[in-house]
Amino acid sequence: MSISPLVRHFEGLGKVPIQLPDVVAEFRRRLPNSTIRVTGVNLPFSVLRGAHYNYVHTPHKDGTLLPVDVTQIIYSVQQPIEWQKLVVCKELIHVFDDTGIETDQPDEVIELVKKLSGELPKTIKSGGLQWFFDELAQYQAMAILFPFGLREAINGKKADPEAIAKKLELPIEAVNFVMADAWKTLRDTIL
Repeated sequence: MSISPLVRHFEGLGKVPIQLPDVVAEFRRRLPNSTIRVTGVNLPFSVLRGAHYNYVHTPHKDGTLLPVDVTQIIYSVQQPIEWQKLVVCKELIHVFDDTGIETDQPDEVIELVKKLSGELPKTIKSGGLQWFFDELAQYQAMAILFPFGLREAINGKKADPEAIAKKLELPIEAVNFVMADAWKTLRDTIL
């Protein structure tokens, strides 16, 4: 499934701020055969901003239930609420990642966590598709949480980025990124 219908869904609502429970509910509605769990953990965001795990839960062989696809999203509750919303939305987008970028190798998971936490530089090399898709998911999350029509309505006006960030309940860095001239081309490309 493409992320475009989700972006267009939230743009069509015509209301801001877009609330995280609404985003989670819409993902669940569009993925009825999956279980999505979102859990806040009390860890410093310098250790963990957010992560996702996809797995298949197979009930006990004597049970009558069928296996269920599960996506577990965890995020730090110690980061500002604006970052929590952006991080969880970004992690939800990974539900649509191609299975070719998944891993079950512990060393690859550890390397990715180190990159995401800033311990290792984010470089693209062989096997570095996780980094690319993580960056892409962040841009797609911005497209969901900052409706394009609103951006166009305030673009060129003397709008205060901090006031916009407060209204949208998003980090100022995300607002500045979306308000940049290159956003329209990037948005068209990622959708």
